[in-house]
Amino acid sequence: MSPGKFSYPGKKGLRIQVVVMQMYGTLGAFAAILASAYFTLKKLDIKIEQSDMLAIIVAASGMFLFFISRVFVQYYEHRDFYVNEVQKKEYLAHAILRSWDEFEKESAAVVDMDSDGRPVPLRYILRNLKTRLVIDENLLNRLETALQIRNKVAHGMADEVSQGDMVQSLDDIAEARSALVQFTE
Repeated sequence: MSPGKFSYPGKKGLRIQVVVMQMYGTLGAFAAILASAYFTLKKLDIKIEQSDMLAIIVAASGMFLFFISRVFVQYYEHRDFYVNEVQKKEYLAHAILRSWDEFEKESAAVVDMDSDGRPVPLRYILRNLKTRLVIDENLLNRLETALQIRNKVAHGMADEVSQGDMVQSLDDIAEARSALVQFTE
């Protein structure tokens, strides 16, 4: 859903909240207009009587209610968009970590592992795959970029990475995994 489009994702409670806030805002604007008109028509004298003070208070509170309700309506209108964007980014971050984990496991069969069983650095795995002609130079460069993205995600800096870069990273990892499958067949 894009911002500016008002849709309800089938949640009756959300729909009711938005309608109530819109009615509340309209009522606040109407009260502000009436009170302002009353105050203006009553008199513009320096002396402020009790009825004039009441009109000012009603006008001010009506304008306040109107602006506050408009803020809430804007929030409800765009809430799904922003929540979905955050969820997408979190999903992509998890997918990147999972894909790299699977890629490491799959490449263990092709790459010479250290004899003491320690994990092999991913850069070593990538260069070894290039040496064995499993991947080409272009894919190696893209995977090194994807590895930088993976490291940012793994260290909690996913906000520094765009969704487009995350998707490209996933595509590059998928291509490398496909190359591994073809190599081992």
